[in-house]
Order: sequence, then C-alpha cells, then structure tokens
Amino acid sequence: MDMPNAKENLEKLKKEFPEKIFVPCCAEAELALRKADREGLISYVPGEKNFKILKEEASSAGVRRIKAVIE
Repeated sequence: MDMPNAKENLEKLKKEFPEKIFVPCCAEAELALRKADREGLISYVPGEKNFKILKEEASSAGVRRIKAVIE
C-alpha cells in the first residue's frame, strides 16, 4: 500500500472480487520490521498494526516513516 496508486488498485480489486477479503500491506516495510525485531531494536509481531521501539537506534527516519504509515 506504499505505492502512489495503491488505494485505487485496492478499490478496483474489491469491486471486481466482492466475495474476497483483501489485506493491504507493504512488503518492504514488513521486511524492515521483521529485521529490526530480529536484531532486538523493536518489538514486533508480524502482521500486527503496532510495534514498540526498544532501542534508540531504531528510531531512525525509516522506522518512524513505517510507524506513521501503519498507524
């Protein structure tokens, strides 16, 4: 959902396949969160909407951007 036309594409999919459930996501953000969790920088359960910053070095611009996008 981090691409410029993501919302429009999601709406098209919902309209074309109304019987399906769609879970919007960002693979790049998910990968970054899992890596930061594995390194002990954050506490994150894959797929959850929130995560907790555990170490100061995790509050980089990238992690803050991901947090802003998923909240």
